[in-house]
Formats: sequence, structure tokens, C-alpha cells
Amino acid sequence: MSLARADCLFFLPITCLLLFLLPSPVLLADPSLELSIDEVSALAGDQSFGLPVHLTNVTDTIAGIEFWFQLDRPGAAFFVPKIDTVGTLLAGWDYLDVRLMGGSDLGVKVTAAADLTPPITNRGFGPQSGDTPLLKLQVSIPEQPDPITEFALIHIITEVEQFGFATPQGGALCVECEEEIVTTFFRCTEWHPDPDSGCVNWIEVTQPPIDSAHTDTTYSCWVDTACVRIDGGRVTIIDPVCGNIDGSLDGLVTMGDLTLLIDHLFISLEPLRWPSIGNVDGSSDDLVTMGDLTKLIDHLFISLDDLDCVE
Repeated sequence: MSLARADCLFFLPITCLLLFLLPSPVLLADPSLELSIDEVSALAGDQSFGLPVHLTNVTDTIAGIEFWFQLDRPGAAFFVPKIDTVGTLLAGWDYLDVRLMGGSDLGVKVTAAADLTPPITNRGFGPQSGDTPLLKLQVSIPEQPDPITEFALIHIITEVEQFGFATPQGGALCVECEEEIVTTFFRCTEWHPDPDSGCVNWIEVTQPPIDSAHTDTTYSCWVDTACVRIDGGRVTIIDPVCGNIDGSLDGLVTMGDLTLLIDHLFISLEPLRWPSIGNVDGSSDDLVTMGDLTKLIDHLFISLDDLDCVE
């Protein structure tokens, strides 16, 4: 049995699963990886919106991941135990598990594998620049957030049992292990009357005389933080500003909002995240239409009159 397979208990569960399904791994040296979480803004009461997580892998192909994401304070935001994989690097992966951790909704663990069904056909994704999100966490804001809490930071737990990258060969990236050989000595304090029956009672000793010795090999593993760079994220709660539909943290209505409105109406047709503050023409229909686009252009370039969002 290879060292990697024998020491499976000291690696991540997803890595262990791959170890038994795939050929024995080749040890890899210092891959260059960067894991980063975006900074997003939200309004009070926003439910299950996406928080992109990006992975840059310069050298290696990734076929399995396991991460524990942790919010640093209650009252500002909480995780929803699901992720969005549409348009991400995990789209089409065979195995995906998302669960809350730590007995609250402030921590969520994501475990995923490209393919667990032999013959292995999905080898994961190769080196890429991180432009495409790895995944999108789902976060919600309470209807009434803690009034003195304006933001929450998102960290990634780097304990080896909760963090890892797996290659298609089953290797664990950015995990270092150290072997320790421990020998224990014993002295018999009572022998059986029958010489063939051996020792009845014994004690552990540190010096001679000894009657027997037992040697055990253990492994201590840790995440090599010099191998992977980790940048945490942030969720900032903003006040609704009429026309500030792009969610910019400065709370200003700018060309960015106009561009997003044009894209919504004529190009991608992607729904607005906050339609109520995109309905800037004062209409009571709660719809975002050409009237709102005309009003926004007038506000920015012509009359400069205030926008009118119906509350």
C-alpha cells in the first residue's frame, strides 16, 4: 500500500475518496494557487444572493476541493446551505456537498469532486487565471440587521481536515506532512507460570531493563500557506439609494448604473437585483421600463432633477 493510501486518515475526506478510486499519486512540489472571495454589497432583507469565490491555479489540474467558509460576526449576514454552480468551474461536477458548520449559519463547508464513478472521465479543470468563478456561495441578510454592524468578513478555515485541493491522480495540493516514529518500551512485572504463556502484567518504562518494545509511525499534516494565497471576502450592508442599481459602495448614481440598466433592458436581459431602486421615474407599477431609462439619462446629463423611487 502506498504511503498516501496508508495515511488516508490524515488527508481530507474528498482526497481520501479519490485516492482509492484513482491511481497512486505522484507527489507534487509547491503548486501556485490563489483562492479569493469577492467583496459584495447588499440591502437589508436580501435573500440568497451570490458571493463569487475565485481560484487561480497556474500549474495543476484540480479534480476535488474542500473548503470551510466562516463569517466573522452574527447579525450582519448568514450562509444559505447551497451554492450556485451555473457558469462556474464546478458546473457539471459529479459530487457536491454543502452543509452548515459549527452549529450555526455563520459557517458553511463545500466539498466537491469532478468524477467519482469509474471509469473516470471528468478530470476537473486545468490551469486558469481565475476569471471564471470557482463557485458562488449563497448569502442572506436579515430583515433587520444588527444596527451597529455594517459588514461581515468571510474567512477560509485552513485546518488540514477542512481544507484541500485534490489532483486527478488523488494527490493533495498544498498539504505538508511530517513523519514521526515513536518507540515505547515495556517491562514485565508478572510472568505467567507457564513459560509459553508469556507476560501477564507489564508497565511502560523509559530506560532498561526492558522486556519488549513497540514502534509506531504517526504523521502530522498541515496546510502550507506559502503554497496557496488566500484572500478573504466581505459583505457590506448598504442603505438603498434610488437609482444606485449596481450596488456600488459609494451610494452614488453614476454611469455604472446607467450601463447596467441598458444591459438589463436591451442586452443580457439579466434581472436587476434591486428592482425597487431601479424604478426611478416615480411610477406605481413597480416595473423597470424605458421610462426609467429616460429618467436616469435626464438625471445624469440634462435636467439633473432628482430621481423618484416609490417606497
